[in-house]
Amino acid sequence: MGNRPNFHLAASPNALTRLAPAGSVNAKDGKDATNAGKKAGEPKPGDTVAWDSSGGHSVGKVVKKVTAPTKVKSHKVAASPENPQFIVKSDKTGKQAAHKASALKKP
Repeated sequence: MGNRPNFHLAASPNALTRLAPAGSVNAKDGKDATNAGKKAGEPKPGDTVAWDSSGGHSVGKVVKKVTAPTKVKSHKVAASPENPQFIVKSDKTGKQAAHKASALKKP
């Protein structure tokens, strides 16, 4: 469609915001658009984290970030690029589980 600018809906359905090209600064928040998938404070593989589980409080290490649907044991993990989950390994049991970043805390 030629030289038409790209637009997407912002928080308000009446407001339009221009998309920032890859590698540029986002005009809306001034942040580098290439780091769009990385959230501040997000755990990284190897980080020690704590979480609450059915068996109580657990501590372990982040194994990896998952951004696509997968399985851990027989459990379905509904991860996506917009909603990543983290595979963690318990220091106590050695078992793995998937959790959202909001459920993981630095001990």
